[in-house]
Amino acid sequence: MQIGIIGSSGRLGSALGAACRSAGIPVVAEAGRGGLVESGRPSVVFDASSTAGFGCTVELVRRWRAALIYCVSVLPAEHRQVLDQLAHQVPVLVATNLSPGHWLQAKLIGQLAALAGQAGLACTAAVYERHPSTKQDRPSASARQLAQVWLDGGQHPVSEVVALRHGPAVSGHRVQVDLAGESLGISHEVSTLSAAAAGGLLLAARAHELPAGLVTSDEVFDDVFGGRER
Repeated sequence: MQIGIIGSSGRLGSALGAACRSAGIPVVAEAGRGGLVESGRPSVVFDASSTAGFGCTVELVRRWRAALIYCVSVLPAEHRQVLDQLAHQVPVLVATNLSPGHWLQAKLIGQLAALAGQAGLACTAAVYERHPSTKQDRPSASARQLAQVWLDGGQHPVSEVVALRHGPAVSGHRVQVDLAGESLGISHEVSTLSAAAAGGLLLAARAHELPAGLVTSDEVFDDVFGGRER
């Protein structure tokens, strides 16, 4: 496996590069503030840049015939259509969140929603997310996904998604569930992007083995941790 990183100068791109070097995985192509530097053809490409560079990402992935792990949190409908088309040629993995902890949190939320429904418990839920002030989109893709997981579990839509922009780097997400006279919450806090980078390498190890097609990070984590047949 050889890695390419688009957005290698950013915080996530830098963390992915450091994780690759630590694991002895060659990074053979990097696109960042200094332009594109490549020493080989990557088999897996991370896009950790921004929507502005989307066209460049698609062009490079097509030229390299590499699997794409799309990590940009904003995915406009027109970009999603392009990824659908690209997935006819190469594996495309849309990653809402690279952290295994987020995958676990979403699984727990889905199970909680289903259990509350089976028990006939009346409950409401809200999602709270915090990112540093530099985070542009609000609410985050991870927060929107958690709200959707609650709905998919058979519950009413969450009452609110609260997007806070303050504090240190990285993020935290909490789903608060209120029942009659009591409440509970499921939280996930990320203090360093090394967690996301480690999860990214787990996804990459699967991505370069996948056939052409579009999958999500949650589906691949299901495979990695849940033993689902590929």
